[in-house]
Amino acid sequence: MQHLRVKNNHMNKTLCFDFGNTRLKCGVFEEDTFKEELVLPDDDIITIEKLLQKYQPQNSILSSVIRHNETIEIILSKNTRFHKLSHLTKLNFTAAVGKPESIGADRLALIAAAVHFYPNKNNLVIGLGSCVTYNFINKYHEFLGGAISPPLSAPRACSSAGT
Repeated sequence: MQHLRVKNNHMNKTLCFDFGNTRLKCGVFEEDTFKEELVLPDDDIITIEKLLQKYQPQNSILSSVIRHNETIEIILSKNTRFHKLSHLTKLNFTAAVGKPESIGADRLALIAAAVHFYPNKNNLVIGLGSCVTYNFINKYHEFLGGAISPPLSAPRACSSAGT
């Protein structure tokens, strides 16, 4: 496959992939401005390549809580400045939990956003995915923990997803 990287002197574009238990999404950003949300049909290579051709991003990030097609990471690395969000990512908060690797990428993204948009404040961030997550971050930007519970509408979705 040839590299799709295109030099673009216009707006700096970033594709933010969010692969959750129930949906695969992609947010399109120009500079710091959110432009569009896409729901992806699958994590097939062709789907990702079409997005790269259409948006010609300079950057990409992947937050995934599922087993995804790992070739995606290779394609994104070859064609953009790519980062896979994980417990190893340098973030704008500290995690005073025993096993930081147990914090899902989805929760890391929510916590980082709370600290970014509401700095120096105590934050309770509630994530509504296949499960409901509660995340507490104090005004010193320390993630002190949280909880995961099944949603009221589908209590079995959480346990069957393994989260």
